[in-house]
Amino acid sequence: MFKQFLSFQRMLFNSVSTPVENAKLTVATYLLLAVSSFFLVSKGFGITLIVIPAVSFVLLYNALNSDKKIYQLPPVSSKFALINIYLFQPIAMVATYLVFTLGTMIIVGHFVLVLRIIRGNLGQEAPEGTAITETATSFEGIVFVALLYLLIWFAGTTIALIKENRIRRAVLLSSIAVFGAGIEVLDRTLPRLPRGVEFDTTSFLHRFSEASHAPEILIGLGLLTLLVIPISIKVGRKLYNT
Repeated sequence: MFKQFLSFQRMLFNSVSTPVENAKLTVATYLLLAVSSFFLVSKGFGITLIVIPAVSFVLLYNALNSDKKIYQLPPVSSKFALINIYLFQPIAMVATYLVFTLGTMIIVGHFVLVLRIIRGNLGQEAPEGTAITETATSFEGIVFVALLYLLIWFAGTTIALIKENRIRRAVLLSSIAVFGAGIEVLDRTLPRLPRGVEFDTTSFLHRFSEASHAPEILIGLGLLTLLVIPISIKVGRKLYNT
């Protein structure tokens, strides 16, 4: 069973190609995703937090809507195929995180090494302020991101399963718009950064953790997630079997 699972995941990955859509509309969709990513960065979301779900969704979207659906070749049950499809995104998230993290470490490491060699201080400690530090986020911020990932995982997979191009694009663009509007509204209710505190890639999560209404938001988001997951799976099953 495990070998079949790995084999199906490999076929899903090998199915990734340009979706069977109008090229201009495909570019427009990806451009909107890029703009949305820049919007989230401007609000204080870390690039890693955005890249991981975005890349995993694009991979799944392209695999399910490509012109070479290799994953449909083996004679497997629809239940087995659907389980694999829904598990593709978290697997892709882990792979994207590893590639992104290792790639960043290698690039930054070589850059710092070259700078040290040029400056002639190889072997010395880096000056204060040049070290790469990672700001720990609070429990509320971690839960908030986890719930968002779950929503993107299940809702995004179901959207990618829509076979009709126009409907799929309309639902995708509407979802991105609603998500962006929700982040904007939430951002306006969060406390501002204190004076002297620099804006960084975790500013949004820090501000969210400092908000007095953060627990209520998490409860509401958690209830929404519990509602979206079973509905997404049920709708996804119907979409796959039609």
